[in-house]
Amino acid sequence: MLSSDTPTLPTEFLVTAATALLAGDERRVVMGACDDGGYYLLGMRLPHARLFTDIAWSTNSVAATTRERAAALGLDLLELPLWYDIDDAAALERLVRENNGYAAPWTRRALPALGLDTFASSPCPA
Repeated sequence: MLSSDTPTLPTEFLVTAATALLAGDERRVVMGACDDGGYYLLGMRLPHARLFTDIAWSTNSVAATTRERAAALGLDLLELPLWYDIDDAAALERLVRENNGYAAPWTRRALPALGLDTFASSPCPA
């Protein structure tokens, strides 16, 4: 599974995930956590449905609960670097202001077309 709200996710994170899954066995799980407590990617060699049951979705504990569940199931969890997703105005502002990660050319062109590039002219919050 790959989040649809991470347009600047660095390509190398995806390469690392695919490489780790190909090198692992059926217990291998790869997770890329978001800085808001969710995750942008969860990959596995075989389905492990128990990872998804009884999760408080859309909360800041999703990644932590998934980590705990993977450990309880005896899965080999490999974590990718932390990244961010676009879930709120602060994250949208971050997207507009920074140039880290993948260039996201389609997203960059869409921001001004939608009038969402106005954050770039206001001072950055602490």
